[in-house]
Amino acid sequence: MSTAASGTKFKVTDMLFLVMLAIALFVAIAKPWVPELPPQGHLVLFALIVTIGLWIFKPCSIPQSVAGMFFLLFTLALKIPPATVFSGFVSSALWTLIPALFFGFVLLKTGLGKRIGFMVMKLFNPSYPMLVLAFVIIGLALSALTPSITVRCVIIVPIAVSVIEACNLKLKSKGSALILLSAWVMALVPGTGWLTGSLHGPILLGMYEAVPELKGLMNFSSYLQVMLIPALVLTVLLIVGGFFALKPDQPITLKKEYFQEEYKNLGAWSREEVISAIILVICFLMFFTNKIHGIPDGATVLAGLFLLTLFGVIKGTEIG
Repeated sequence: MSTAASGTKFKVTDMLFLVMLAIALFVAIAKPWVPELPPQGHLVLFALIVTIGLWIFKPCSIPQSVAGMFFLLFTLALKIPPATVFSGFVSSALWTLIPALFFGFVLLKTGLGKRIGFMVMKLFNPSYPMLVLAFVIIGLALSALTPSITVRCVIIVPIAVSVIEACNLKLKSKGSALILLSAWVMALVPGTGWLTGSLHGPILLGMYEAVPELKGLMNFSSYLQVMLIPALVLTVLLIVGGFFALKPDQPITLKKEYFQEEYKNLGAWSREEVISAIILVICFLMFFTNKIHGIPDGATVLAGLFLLTLFGVIKGTEIG
């Protein structure tokens, strides 16, 4: 069965899933078993019915692993303690780390990371100070979108190398050293200032959660308060110090049109890039406003991975 207008094909299994979804919504909204089952229990039952429906009927080809993540993120969003939600698995930090790694995968797969890089570069008239500033902005943007330092290096360093080649700079010259140092520092250092900006953030979170006396002490806000200033100071020292130590006497020969042409060659924004950008930005805003809404970071990253899979940016075969 299909719709003529959109061309979207609906399988019988999709319709059966919608039936289960309707039942789940009835349970969540009507709450028919109060007071024997409290309201929160009805919402957990809603998540369980939806998850089972996803497992059985696989709408939109959502893999079973991602369907299970829907249940985890929903129960975490209900403020059920992570120790209860993850009691059958391992530390909740792992369920923050694994989905977050896929954020970096999405940046590479869709080309969004490269697009962000050249989108920033084309805004500046090429000079050594402006190139350094551009890499600062690119590094901060990518650090907000993925905790993987390796992914950030894979995105930023090739851009830096292309700039060096376009300027005909010698490999061991001060100019090439300045550009590469700036790119490397911004891929590595600033993200250590917040919980999801590097992989050791979620790892430390797991260590804290494993100690009863430290449980609940670390979250996005507390990590930010402790680590942001040192990360910023180290970044400024390396960027500013590197600039004055390595700044060449000769001006750069590159024209702004080079970056504009490189960005133009990327073509129009793809559907996957737009969806990925929206989801990743929302996730970072959720991390940053954790004190306001109280939704655990694990629920946020699980929701991000679930949505990226639901919209087809990440395929089921790519999760394994």
